[in-house]
Amino acid sequence: MKSLLPSFPYVRRQGSSLSLFTPLALLSVAVFALLLYTAVGLTDTLFVLTAMCGAALITFIAYRFPAATVFLTIALGQLIDRDMTERAWLEFPRVAGIQLRFFDPVLFGILMALVLKLLSKDRRLLKFFALFFPWTLLVVWMLGETIRGVAPYGAVSAFGEFRTYYQYLLLVPYVVAFFPTEQKQWRLFKLMMVLGLLFTVFVFLQGGLAFHFELGPRWFNASSNFALLTGIIAMYVAIRYKSIVLKTHWVVLITIVFAFITLINTHRSIWLASSVAVLLLITTGSIPLIRQIQFIVGIAAALFITSILFSTSDRLDLGELSTETSNVTSLTEFLEVRLRGITDPQDDPTASWRSYLWQQAIAETNEQPLVGVGIGRNFQFKTKWWDVIHTSPHNYYITSSFHGGYTALVLYVFFIMQVLWLLFSKLARTLSARTRTMLMTSMIVIFSAHTMFIAYHHEFFSLLYIGLSIAVIMTAKKQQPEPILPL
Repeated sequence: MKSLLPSFPYVRRQGSSLSLFTPLALLSVAVFALLLYTAVGLTDTLFVLTAMCGAALITFIAYRFPAATVFLTIALGQLIDRDMTERAWLEFPRVAGIQLRFFDPVLFGILMALVLKLLSKDRRLLKFFALFFPWTLLVVWMLGETIRGVAPYGAVSAFGEFRTYYQYLLLVPYVVAFFPTEQKQWRLFKLMMVLGLLFTVFVFLQGGLAFHFELGPRWFNASSNFALLTGIIAMYVAIRYKSIVLKTHWVVLITIVFAFITLINTHRSIWLASSVAVLLLITTGSIPLIRQIQFIVGIAAALFITSILFSTSDRLDLGELSTETSNVTSLTEFLEVRLRGITDPQDDPTASWRSYLWQQAIAETNEQPLVGVGIGRNFQFKTKWWDVIHTSPHNYYITSSFHGGYTALVLYVFFIMQVLWLLFSKLARTLSARTRTMLMTSMIVIFSAHTMFIAYHHEFFSLLYIGLSIAVIMTAKKQQPEPILPL
């Protein structure tokens, strides 16, 4: 069996100058455990050693099995932390008085895996930091804002807020460093596509178990809905370039389910992102005419099913989503109520409330335009009724400016523009079917996500695709054209 040890830096085979590394490391751990035992006792010593072993294990997984790490990121970071924990179904135990999340161990493993790559002077990772310097400067800047927030807000609050809104930035260099070949990148693409589509199963399980399939309550949050959208985008692009083969009835069925879920889940940010995604799929030729017809059939079927549910169910309670009435009785009335936030924001409670928060955030940012308010205050905006709230303004651009000033926003915009420019350049001359599939999907996902960010604070599927696109750009070479036949 091939040894796993050579994958780590500074670990060599027997007979090298570092052959004493393992016994010396074990001896050091034993001495540390003995000193710890004399200082804090047996119980705390066992706890610390268990935590160390767990940290070493998750670091090993993150370094040696990157695909499994991405799977854990989606499973723990999205399904559990963003859906189940927010609904108080699960809760990670407190450690030293700090409320951790299920994704935190995976985040630690990713961070340590990147540190090991840096210690080994990984050229690919160093090239990323140098080439995509806006990303590097952005992370350094936001860490500086976090440190600046320690004094007024406390270390737990400052680093906790950084973890909530900016931890997933680490996924970009992680994907770049640990998926260096086209084969690994294609496996990652298929994994993200399948996991994105599997959110259909999750949403129906949650909708049934938690809400008994009642219309009205949102069965899952916007970031999960966006994950499903990325799966749809990847599926259509991959079919277009014959990277995968899928029967027509499955394509139509998946489209119907996606349209139905997105419609009843009522996230207007996802409606915006989906509209942009469909427009780009059509204008880039990623959906040929026959697929456009299938897509339209799927949307029409979803609308028909939803209309039937409205006509056969009791009045749909939208709670605070409507100003005139909390109940709607038809699909037309439902769409009118939800689209009011776009057509007439001041007449929509959610849109007017958020615009009120946006005005506060922008006003406070303008007081310190270069550095912003800092990270750690947990917003503390006030409603029209002077209630203090700690939620984000649900706009990524305003949130990042509030935390790091317009400096952070400019750095982020430059980074995204750099990625898109390189994407367009590579798409113009790289014609491998798999490469084109990954790059085209990433491009559409990036545009859709940044449309969604107008009305949402953050999500991480777009960062996975940004990392994938950069990995492909740094790997792909010009190839001979492959014929793309219309489907």
